[in-house]
Amino acid sequence: MHLMHVHVVSHIADLDGLMSALLIKQAEEISGNSVTVRFADYYDYLEKIAQAEGDKIYVADLGIDPLTQPSFKKTIMEKSRRAQVIYIDHHPDDPQVLTHLAQSGTTVVHSREDCAGVLTYDHLKDRLPPRYFLYAVYAAIGDHMERGKLAASLMDKADGILAYFEASLLTLGLVQDDEAQRLHLLEALARDPYYHDPELVQPALRQIEAVSSFISKIRGLSPMASGRFSWLAAEADFFTGRAAYAMLQELPLKISVAYRLDLARSEYQISLRRAEGVEVDLGELSHAAASSCGGDGGGHPAASGARVPQENLGCFLSQIGELLAYFQEAKPSTPSSQPESHNPRRSKAFSSCETRPSSDKRTAQSSHQRRTQHLTRIFLQLPSP
Repeated sequence: MHLMHVHVVSHIADLDGLMSALLIKQAEEISGNSVTVRFADYYDYLEKIAQAEGDKIYVADLGIDPLTQPSFKKTIMEKSRRAQVIYIDHHPDDPQVLTHLAQSGTTVVHSREDCAGVLTYDHLKDRLPPRYFLYAVYAAIGDHMERGKLAASLMDKADGILAYFEASLLTLGLVQDDEAQRLHLLEALARDPYYHDPELVQPALRQIEAVSSFISKIRGLSPMASGRFSWLAAEADFFTGRAAYAMLQELPLKISVAYRLDLARSEYQISLRRAEGVEVDLGELSHAAASSCGGDGGGHPAASGARVPQENLGCFLSQIGELLAYFQEAKPSTPSSQPESHNPRRSKAFSSCETRPSSDKRTAQSSHQRRTQHLTRIFLQLPSP
């Protein structure tokens, strides 16, 4: 029997990426194969996929960024000529790209109805011991997809209190961009699905303290708001997604935007979250706004992310405001709210940070075109043409 070397590239930012990598690693090692795991985010995932060497290569929980789509396709297809490539994801990737990858020899495991960890487990479950369903449950809880098509039945098998506790501990205990910590957790969790260690618990406690501090900041500073969404800077060591959820908890507006400056890359990392019942697709919204400001973004209808150059944060916020204003005005059944130009808080906030990227020719030429292409998908959530 020929034993293979397997290379895994998985998302570093959350529990879903960690659990996907764990399930792949265990399934392949049980089969006798050697496994290398690397974690990546959207700023370096193409580089790490390009560096991947092995008989089999997995890419997990990393959506196809529309701005780097051609490079992604080229990289995956080149790898497929020399290795078996398996792409597992749940983001709203372009169906045409997925079809093209599949026709070119890549194994594509994709669904928007479940998180990547659940899809990974379902793909590999025949090669895993029964207890490994717990790791898929943790992934579903961490990604707020417990009611997914496949996840629901897995949740029924788990002790709910323990599962939520463990998933919460792991989610809160992940140190931002710390690949070494995740590699350690891969080994520790494989031995014990209820793993506890001060090195995990202490970061979790710090995150809880950061949430409490951030909520106090919200109450004390009254975050800037446009009448349609609120926005506020997150602390340097605080996940922007968690900050955005805290804003939804504390503020009456149903869309929140939290951002944090990454000095090393001279860019803002941004998270958007929405409350229940909001019709806006935040994944399409963040992509349209970021790509109009020299950045990129995307994600899910209820939770998305973006990154833009440091000088273009104001541009991004302005784009969000304009797109939401378009939505409000286009809805015939919804009374139009006060025009944004008459909102003193909005005007002051945007005038203090708005910076149009006039030197970026690509942004100037394509801003209107991109917005036109995305308006329908953002607000009516229709499939891509």
